[in-house]
Amino acid sequence: MALVFRERITAHESIYLSDVRERMLSVEYVLPSAGTNLETGILFLIPAYGGNLASSVYRKMRMQFPDKYNLIVIQCDFFGIGHMQGMNEKLEEFLEIGKKTDTPNKIKIQTEETFLDCNDMGIMQAADILRAGLYVIHKLSARGVKMNFGKIITYGSSHGSYLGYVVNRLCPGFIKLVIDNSAYLLPNYIWEDRPLYYQLLTKLQEKYGFSKLRAEVNYLINRQREDFLPNSFYDLYSLYKDFENDCVILSFHGTNDAMVSITEKRRLIEGIKNASLIEISKEDVDGTYFKSSEHGLGVDLLNLYEAVEDLSKNMFVYS
Repeated sequence: MALVFRERITAHESIYLSDVRERMLSVEYVLPSAGTNLETGILFLIPAYGGNLASSVYRKMRMQFPDKYNLIVIQCDFFGIGHMQGMNEKLEEFLEIGKKTDTPNKIKIQTEETFLDCNDMGIMQAADILRAGLYVIHKLSARGVKMNFGKIITYGSSHGSYLGYVVNRLCPGFIKLVIDNSAYLLPNYIWEDRPLYYQLLTKLQEKYGFSKLRAEVNYLINRQREDFLPNSFYDLYSLYKDFENDCVILSFHGTNDAMVSITEKRRLIEGIKNASLIEISKEDVDGTYFKSSEHGLGVDLLNLYEAVEDLSKNMFVYS
């Protein structure tokens, strides 16, 4: 059985505060049960909205991938991730708010974020991922654990994939492969609210008089945009302009993605050295790897990683 370690480590201080305040970061890393060798790669799992260390799909990947693919798998609950969840536990609170409005089945929610912990959608989140990874690598190296620094991978969907690009840009040469499923070029919720949809159970329908609720989540970065970084620090076009990229990027993107068009994604990938775009149309939807050609592609994350591992196994060097 894979060897699981979980720690709380000191994180980078918030760049949005003038004074230094200690932050802690939860990180879990898992090693192959048979031990490591010079071919053992390092995989960063980066969840999107709704995902965290407790998510079943990420827990499953952390437990299966080390032995199946000879990997050290690392994941952390990065800056502001607590504000990126589904908020199902607040449904009845939302319904009570809706009851007092003119449009009870559509409400607006302001998050309870602070500059010490907020969904900044970029630099701080990427810094936490790097901090977690470098901490684990340093600690394991000091113990004499063998690993392959020529096979360091980021893997995620949507916002998680986007952060893979940011991590690669912040620390050039460190990441060897970015696996991108439906990354956007600039986080949408910088300037618009995040919609959450709820289908009400019969009892709640009877109590409140409607069957569905739309909650529009308004983030701190949207409300106080001037207190955060300019768009150029978020826009992948800007971040990768004139950047000598050494990392291989495999980008899977749906031709019917409404969040970022295939045309925009094609333009980005064509401008990045060592990047390849795999366009997924309705004809490519197979029910195994892709269940749609829209945002997120309805991907089975375990199956897609297996396919990429087969595609990329000969590209890594051992160092």
